[in-house]
Amino acid sequence: MFLGVLRVSITPSDTLRIGPGQRLFAECVVEGDSSASVYWQTPSNAQIHGSLGHAILHISSPTNRDSGIYRCIAINQITGAVAEEYLTVSG
Repeated sequence: MFLGVLRVSITPSDTLRIGPGQRLFAECVVEGDSSASVYWQTPSNAQIHGSLGHAILHISSPTNRDSGIYRCIAINQITGAVAEEYLTVSG
């Protein structure tokens, strides 16, 4: 396994749109190094850490304040990778 290459993907992969109070689940998966550390960074810069190779973002009762860019960040001993999605809470 080559540790220098990481790919990060988020599911669902579209811009996230939900109504207030609807639950949100998004998964971030790292390819290229399953031992990479991975976490979500919220619009307020809080970090939600996952286990090795993946992280789940769960917001049980979102409000408009939860709208913004969510980044999934993966880091191993050599490099890092980022994927991001914009969450819109409207309604």
